[in-house]
Amino acid sequence: MDLVICNQSANYLMVDTAKAFTESDRYERIILLVGNPVQVKDAEKYGIEIASITPYNRKSIITRFSSWIKGTFDIITTINRRYRDSEVFIVSNPPTMTIFPRFCSNKYSTLIYDVYPDGIVSGGFVTEKNWIYKLWKKDAINFYKNAQHIYTISDGMKNKVGKYCSGKFVEVVPLWYNRNLDCIDKKDNVFLKEQNLSDNFVVLYSGNIGKGSNLALLVDIAEKLKHCKNIKFVVIGEGFEKKNVINSAECKGLDNMVFLPYQSQEVLSHSLSAADLAYIAVEEKAGNVCVPSKTFNIIKTGSPILCVASKNSSIAHLIESYKIGKVFQQDQVEAICAFIEQLSKDKAAQDSFKENIKLAADDYSPVNALKYQI
Repeated sequence: MDLVICNQSANYLMVDTAKAFTESDRYERIILLVGNPVQVKDAEKYGIEIASITPYNRKSIITRFSSWIKGTFDIITTINRRYRDSEVFIVSNPPTMTIFPRFCSNKYSTLIYDVYPDGIVSGGFVTEKNWIYKLWKKDAINFYKNAQHIYTISDGMKNKVGKYCSGKFVEVVPLWYNRNLDCIDKKDNVFLKEQNLSDNFVVLYSGNIGKGSNLALLVDIAEKLKHCKNIKFVVIGEGFEKKNVINSAECKGLDNMVFLPYQSQEVLSHSLSAADLAYIAVEEKAGNVCVPSKTFNIIKTGSPILCVASKNSSIAHLIESYKIGKVFQQDQVEAICAFIEQLSKDKAAQDSFKENIKLAADDYSPVNALKYQI
């Protein structure tokens, strides 16, 4: 029997997951059905096949939804044409894959990174009274009911998924860091040298620049700390909010903010390791719906985390339980600024965070991929 793993926006996590399944004698072939084959090309060296579908397009709300629908159609069509007798492992991108059992009779299991239709409510796109939400919820209940196994990535998300499952067992498998990343010492960091940041305390945001990234708050923080000449705020990434954030920083005359595009894979270890403090924001409504996967790569590269999120969120629990950073509320701007300024001067506190991060990395290593049993 073959196993088809479906993920419209796959990365190293799917390569490690597929590799883990190759170690099982149950499957003759493992196929990755993905929207971005280049991101998973390493899978081929493990004998894993790669097939493409419509890629996830996060440029705007319209492109997101349209790419989800196209990707779902591609998966269902491909499964019915080429893999009708295969087992299927469905990852929650595209989240519209909840219609899968309507059109395919394959046995399937699912891995939930983001809980939908909760996501469109927490994002403010619709309310629970909207017909789209109601129809999507009905499909979600049927989807989970027919799944062989249900996995998710945190206890908070397990509770969210549980409301659709009628008591069906949901297993938590934590995410893990990219095995290709390394923690680069400052004196050897090419990125820091190229950007003339070697002598600065770097507060780094790296990732998609969208509504949920809350970089408007980071601009406010940078403005309040512009008197601290050694502190630099570095924003790496792209997204539909990037222009607005840059305009805001320019209007405030902030010369302590640096904006850069996504870095190449060869530079990624250096750019992430450049952070003396990594910035992550999770909207309050989404606190138990998602945990940013970049959190684990930040742990791998050894940076303390400045997190803006609900105190009850999954990411807050992770950060506070391991003592690898600090969690603040949206309105605690003065407290955030005080924390950054104090940490920039306190080498002992920086070293303490880094020691805790090493312990956390042991629990979020690629061996977690072996925990999927289907």
